[in-house]
Amino acid sequence: LYSLKRVDYFGYSVGFYKNNLGFSLAFDFLLLFYLFIKEKKIKYISIMVFLLYIILLSNSRKALIFPVLFIIFYLFFSMVKRNNLNIKKATLLLSIFAGALILIILIPELKERFISALQTFSKDDNVGDLSAIERRFYRYTAIDLFLKNPILGTGIYGFASYLVEINYSHIAYSHSNWLELLSTLGVIGYFLYYKFYLKLFTISYKNHQTKYGLYVAIFILLLFAFEYVFVSYYILYVQVIVLLLFKIINIENSNYGKNFIKEENL
Repeated sequence: LYSLKRVDYFGYSVGFYKNNLGFSLAFDFLLLFYLFIKEKKIKYISIMVFLLYIILLSNSRKALIFPVLFIIFYLFFSMVKRNNLNIKKATLLLSIFAGALILIILIPELKERFISALQTFSKDDNVGDLSAIERRFYRYTAIDLFLKNPILGTGIYGFASYLVEINYSHIAYSHSNWLELLSTLGVIGYFLYYKFYLKLFTISYKNHQTKYGLYVAIFILLLFAFEYVFVSYYILYVQVIVLLLFKIINIENSNYGKNFIKEENL
């Protein structure tokens, strides 16, 4: 693992941006987890372990933490729903989380990037490395642009265009989907974009008594939370995963209804 990582981040070395590769594999991991809870086949576990290994090589801390948090939340709320949570199972959940933190600490690049990410949220402009300071600048700039154009925003790609106007040396996005949408599309665009997330969460929460409703509800909430720290509106696989979540809840609702009718007829 160390020898591979010292050569290059897996992702850059095969022509992909590491966060995009890491998150696409994290989503694949969770879709396999859905198939596992549906079919209870061990083969999915082996593929999931392999995907986690590749995510580690990608050095994307967000992509590593996302599936780990998902599994912890899913298992926790599943146990609570069944009144099946005890000290032993709570210890298992904490162990999973602790294992992920240990991996981050043991891999220097992940540790540095994790600390840098935390430093980004500091209000002190002198705290953190250059990456943390720059991401903080992007966030404050996006907030300023939003406050100047709160209803309609500056227009699509308006954030990057503003950086060009002020001759900023590193033209990029705002590193936050929330702030990118607010600064470029305003409150209206932000609401229209996340209306689909809200709709999906509402449908899944109404069916949280099923394990698939719980799966989709936790997935979309985590995705929304993580989008504060990365821009995803232009990434195709994120839109595809939202559509797949709609399809999952639609299929499972249909199956649930059919099974309920059969039981009633019996």
